[in-house]
Amino acid sequence: MEINQLKKINLPEFLGRQYQVQVTGGKAHCPFHPPDLNQSFSVYENGAGIWLWKDFHDADAGGSIIDFVALKDGLSVAAAIQKIKQLEGLEDRPAPARSTERRIEKVYEYTDEAGELLFQKVRYTPKAFSCRRPWKDGWSYSLGGLKAVPYRLSKIKGEARIFLCEGEKDADLLAGLGYAATSPPWGAGSWRPELNPYFRGKTVYICYDVGNEDKSKKIAAELRGSIKEIFILSVPLEKREADISDYLGVHPLPEDKTAAFEELIFSAVKYEPPKAKAPDGVFIGSLEEFMAADIAKAEPLVDPLVFRSGFSMAGGMKGTHKSFFVIQLGLHLAAGRSPFLNSAIAQPARVLLIQQEISVGFMRERLQKINEANPIDTAGRFIPVTTTANQIRLISQKGLDQVKGWIDKFEPELLILDPISSFHDTQENDSVAQAKIRDVLNRLKAQYNMAVLITHHFSSKRSQNDPLAPTEAGGWFRGHSCLSDAADVLICLHRLPGQRENPGLSRSYEDYNQVQVQLRNGRWPERFAIEFDEETFLLRVSDVWREMGRKIIPGQVCTLLEANDGEMRRQDVINSLARGGISPMAVRRAIDEAVGQGQVEKKQLFGKGAPVMLRLKSAASLI
Repeated sequence: MEINQLKKINLPEFLGRQYQVQVTGGKAHCPFHPPDLNQSFSVYENGAGIWLWKDFHDADAGGSIIDFVALKDGLSVAAAIQKIKQLEGLEDRPAPARSTERRIEKVYEYTDEAGELLFQKVRYTPKAFSCRRPWKDGWSYSLGGLKAVPYRLSKIKGEARIFLCEGEKDADLLAGLGYAATSPPWGAGSWRPELNPYFRGKTVYICYDVGNEDKSKKIAAELRGSIKEIFILSVPLEKREADISDYLGVHPLPEDKTAAFEELIFSAVKYEPPKAKAPDGVFIGSLEEFMAADIAKAEPLVDPLVFRSGFSMAGGMKGTHKSFFVIQLGLHLAAGRSPFLNSAIAQPARVLLIQQEISVGFMRERLQKINEANPIDTAGRFIPVTTTANQIRLISQKGLDQVKGWIDKFEPELLILDPISSFHDTQENDSVAQAKIRDVLNRLKAQYNMAVLITHHFSSKRSQNDPLAPTEAGGWFRGHSCLSDAADVLICLHRLPGQRENPGLSRSYEDYNQVQVQLRNGRWPERFAIEFDEETFLLRVSDVWREMGRKIIPGQVCTLLEANDGEMRRQDVINSLARGGISPMAVRRAIDEAVGQGQVEKKQLFGKGAPVMLRLKSAASLI
């Protein structure tokens, strides 16, 4: 086969068939520079019937089908020729006779609104198309820089009713019958938004071939915002790709064709766009519709820590056993074992835990010790994934696709990410960066109707005894508040108050945590304490907080003031309660809580040391 005959192979079809490069209207996304958002790759046919390509990223890149294959696959010219022959089954095929070479059958002219020629669309036999524009003394087969216009633009611009056909042949037929008819320049699947303005304010009938009904509706959706009405006109034939010309061709006389076409117009269906379905987790409507809608109640998976389609965040300082907390929560949920600490589990659920903080070996050791000390049958519903050696970034498309792939495979009802800081490399105090993380998490839980639980670190090194420590749970977490503000549940693991001032503890102080839970609806479950067993890696509810809690509640301060005629100096209150073994810091915190609750008021006195007088509000009102 001659080289020129290879170069005459229809290049758009070859690229789509062999390299999955979709060429539309002579343009494509450049296969050499992905991702190419601007379609900087051009394919065109010259006057000799040879197909050429051009890469606009590189002024020197371009050529024939042979040059494309050689560059794309790293082959010599000879090897590229051989590969093309193999792909196309042309190794030993004799050269086609000249009688089979294609010839021009019809030329369709595309003009501007004034009727000036912009370009021509050429139809060949055997069936093929190319576009060309006037260039110097001949034609250029590249339309780069030309805007898309509808066929017969100068003839339809003043018409109120337009018939949009799939091809120029049908448009010419209807125009001959007296209808304002047009077509897009590059076939059914090549609609471009720049065509929309030419149809603004008009009534449009879309007359596409049999089998292309979906393309009709797609174009109708594109046009809907700018035109008056849209109708879909169906060709009543069964043969796929049968068109208006096929249907009207059985009528020899123009008046018969017109009568038959008028029947189609009468039976055309007005296009009504499908009602937009709100994304999962979104409601749009009036208050009355909202109250009457069938909206499922929030379903707790681990009550009140984790809710289906909810977002929970657990945090603490280093060494407060955050990872052990979420691991055991996931194991209990997967097994349907209730309670987890003091939280109820109604039924088992699938759990996907992705952790990026410790190695695979240490992760296995954790799970092995926990299971040996407290065997749990998760029935395959607990899926631990460790990616520490190859960490995932959620705000990269590759990392997000990997996580979605696991979700699609394992279908979890709870996704645990431990810790969230390892799933991104952005600035934690940057609101824009953290909002991206938040949005990804929100989309995941809504798309898959699953709960998301993340672990995060605390920023403040203050203890809970410090009067300047945060009072709201969200104030403890590191980084910008947009993450904690988005959470439905915040779980804080604090050190116990009165650090190292309680020699009666049965374990090391570091093995205890106070658990503080804040819910979106404002309910605060009772605070409780947990203890960690270093040998079994198990967490258990502890009684230590109940004993300490009795000593530092604000009511203790109020009772003492009431017994002393409703007022005492603050230092006297501290000294009095300290004699019962309560730390001065714990007493100060209880005083501040009593003041914050409006039970006690403070008054600064004059004197050495700036003393402060405390009064019960009820006693103060009598003075």
